[in-house]
Amino acid sequence: MAKGTEKHGIGTKKYDMGLGWWLLKKNNNTYWHGGGTGCFSSFLGCDKDRKAAVVVLANYGLGINDDQNIGFTLLESLQH
Repeated sequence: MAKGTEKHGIGTKKYDMGLGWWLLKKNNNTYWHGGGTGCFSSFLGCDKDRKAAVVVLANYGLGINDDQNIGFTLLESLQH
């Protein structure tokens, strides 16, 4: 597991928290971080089982969680 992706806090029903990373509870092998400032947003998601990663960068402000939705859609569409 990548450094800082071990569970360090309780998140929500779907997610736990690592050190700066969100961890998907259903498989514990998917982790991501995203955010934005001003008119920029980003998302980095990694799936250890699929050995895949996705980066979404936007030079305009997306709606709340839009970069995350795009990132997860891309990550889930990747084949092994």
